[in-house]
Amino acid sequence: MRSPGKLPGNEAAAAGEDASPPIRARAVYHLRRMKVDVRHFGDVIVVDLNGRLVAGDGADILGEIIVALLEERWMKILLNFEKVTTIDSTGAGELVESLKNARAAEASLKLLRPRERVAKSLQIGQLLPLFEVFTDEAEAVKSF
Repeated sequence: MRSPGKLPGNEAAAAGEDASPPIRARAVYHLRRMKVDVRHFGDVIVVDLNGRLVAGDGADILGEIIVALLEERWMKILLNFEKVTTIDSTGAGELVESLKNARAAEASLKLLRPRERVAKSLQIGQLLPLFEVFTDEAEAVKSF
């Protein structure tokens, strides 16, 4: 299994320690209203978002995390939107930019459990159809 790379908060991996559990926290970011946890199941990265994906709160960090994961050659990325309470046009723009970056790197980017309010916002902007969306994490991980 590949060791996690250069994401902040990943001192154990940097020290060369083996990641024996199948699920392992890789990084935790705290913003004013957004928290992001990154973990993996084998070669699938799950990015757990918690809070508001809006300008000034969490939108910028999404793009930064996706770019860092792609630089590390993680090709299967699942964004867990279960705890994303709202998304604005800036957050939607970062999500689309993340999808573009993933496609340019020949990676897959999928969504897990967007709340009704977030799904409606993405549907109104005609963005939801761009993504494979799952309600079950195990099914999503298997789909890669």
